[in-house]
Amino acid sequence: MSCHAEKTCGDRVLTKTLAVGETGIYGVGIPDTAHARVGIPSVLLHVTICVFARNQNGGARVYNASEKWQITPQAIFNGDQPLTPVFVNSSDVATTRSLPDSYEVETGIKACDVSVLIAADGIRGKFYVQAIFEPAVGGISDKELADLFSRCELNLLGKYVVVS
Repeated sequence: MSCHAEKTCGDRVLTKTLAVGETGIYGVGIPDTAHARVGIPSVLLHVTICVFARNQNGGARVYNASEKWQITPQAIFNGDQPLTPVFVNSSDVATTRSLPDSYEVETGIKACDVSVLIAADGIRGKFYVQAIFEPAVGGISDKELADLFSRCELNLLGKYVVVS
């Protein structure tokens, strides 16, 4: 099942980590895509999204070239209408990026849907989406920042993916 960890560093940075899927040892399964949503409650917060995997012992995992990810943001002014995917090629066609990777989200985005393609490669491990929230501007009081952090979200969309 998925696990969710939250850590506040020095009360000015909030890190949320969510397990979105895992691979087994057989490597004969069909690749599958895990989905998560990062909820950003205010333009006063800067967010970095990271996607990575760990082996069954919690150490670094060897990545398969077919393991990729993509972000689809939703702007504050745009309701729940998704915007253009973040990663595009030189022809402005949506593409994906290899793991591990990270992306700094622009202000004005209220949510980012993160898709992670997990390959069946026989390398055991868990895949994670991590969101790091911090003030985008100075002058935010500790009380206001604590309120903003309490509204930050990182949730699994759909199922926890198991590829074995």
